Amino acid sequence: MSNSIDLTSWFTDSSEEKAEKNKKKGTHRPQFLEQKHGVTKMMNCGLKATVIAYRNNADIDVQFENNVIVTNKRWVHFCNGQIKCPQKRVGITKTMKCGLKATVIAYRGCRDIDVRFENGNIVSHKQWENFKRGNITYTDRNDYCKTRVGITKTMLCGLKATIIVYRNCRDIDIQFENNVIVPHKTWYAFEKGYIACIDSNGKRCKNIKHVRKKSKRTNRIGTTKMMKCGLKATVIAYRGCRDIDIQFENNVIATHKTWYAFMKGSIACRDSNGKEIKIKHN
Repeated sequence: MSNSIDLTSWFTDSSEEKAEKNKKKGTHRPQFLEQKHGVTKMMNCGLKATVIAYRNNADIDVQFENNVIVTNKRWVHFCNGQIKCPQKRVGITKTMKCGLKATVIAYRGCRDIDVRFENGNIVSHKQWENFKRGNITYTDRNDYCKTRVGITKTMLCGLKATIIVYRNCRDIDIQFENNVIVPHKTWYAFEKGYIACIDSNGKRCKNIKHVRKKSKRTNRIGTTKMMKCGLKATVIAYRGCRDIDIQFENNVIATHKTWYAFMKGSIACRDSNGKEIKIKHN
């Protein structure tokens, strides 16, 4: 039969002839692996990398010029320079949201890093993304008691407050700049500035300069301006830029107008019958 296999030729062929047949069939891989072993290329991170092990296109090991070895990478990523040297991130320092500086001391991958805080505490097996965002915290309550005492922040009342006792996040004592002490408040209320300064008489203390800045809207009450109808109008109530009441010089009151319309002078004066009143000035 024409399709029969000639086994005698297989056993009688020399090793050189078998090698040539393997090359034609594409099964001669050892020489192909040797060609890629030792190839050096500049990576996008700025370091040269050399292939030290090539098992297949999806599994190679490379060694950077700083002797750092990265395993189980792809050949296409090596050719495109996309393999990063992880040890470049070791030593990076960043301030976390808890207020403490943290330094990367070990980098095994983007999902497994160790950081050391400035107080000497080490936190292991964290993610690089959380480190970049400052989301890594040290959860020792005793440490918080030491680091958060003495923090000063301006409250919404305009007075500065300083933490003098920190028991936990739900029980802190603060002292205002006028020496008024307010006990048993929360860290959240302190962070948001919600803690009010109340003296021994039960009155709220406020910073006059701060109150003036916040009362710009109330300063608009009493403002007088000539409207296009020929009558002067005065703001008598200001609830917001979209809700003001004005009184014309003929004692007619218009309610629920906007500050923009008042400034443009486009508020009309209407009598009880709804007719518009206009006055022409010579």
